[in-house]
Amino acid sequence: MSQDELFDVCWNRHRGNPQSIEANPAMRNKRRDRARVYEIIRCSKGVTSKEIANQMGRQLNCISGRISELKRDGIVKVNGSRDGCGVIVDDNLRSLD
Repeated sequence: MSQDELFDVCWNRHRGNPQSIEANPAMRNKRRDRARVYEIIRCSKGVTSKEIANQMGRQLNCISGRISELKRDGIVKVNGSRDGCGVIVDDNLRSLD
């Protein structure tokens, strides 16, 4: 399954048609949010999903999917907890373990 298929719930309908993909603003927003979520994680020494949502001025349910994607792809991981939430760290920065 390609990245586009993972991001786009309508993949089966338009089969990768560039105009159809570009017309879907949700795709651009998800990519933008994923990059912003990763940037927050990368620049911290551990951050919770609630803290990320607060920094972005977004609801937790709006960014939890982006965190799950980053975890699934092995880019970030949960390392410990704070205030009942998992602390998310950049999995590439091993020195933070």
